[in-house]
Amino acid sequence: MGGLIAQHIALKDSENRIGKLALISTGNSPHPERERMRKILFPNSEEEVSNLLKYLYFKEIEEPNKWIKKTLVNAWNSIEYQFLAENTIANETEIFLGKKASKIKIPTLIISGK
Repeated sequence: MGGLIAQHIALKDSENRIGKLALISTGNSPHPERERMRKILFPNSEEEVSNLLKYLYFKEIEEPNKWIKKTLVNAWNSIEYQFLAENTIANETEIFLGKKASKIKIPTLIISGK
């Protein structure tokens, strides 16, 4: 989400305060399988937390203990995260830049993928 915010700031920077951008695994457009991704990104159970971690890392990681998974489930189901999910979907045409990102005219390094 930080890269997406940086893109919005760069587009609104009329005073040229930003000279360069480095975007790491940034989003630019809504995922075509929005509901599937929503289920993955906002886990409701410890099993779904484990599934999310498999998507976030390209290599095997140590499985978090039960207490950590329970904490993550509680955090990701807080009212703040629910608002984030609903607000993002309701306003995706304003949030995701798509072709508007091509108006960013400063040097930009984009790092994505494996």
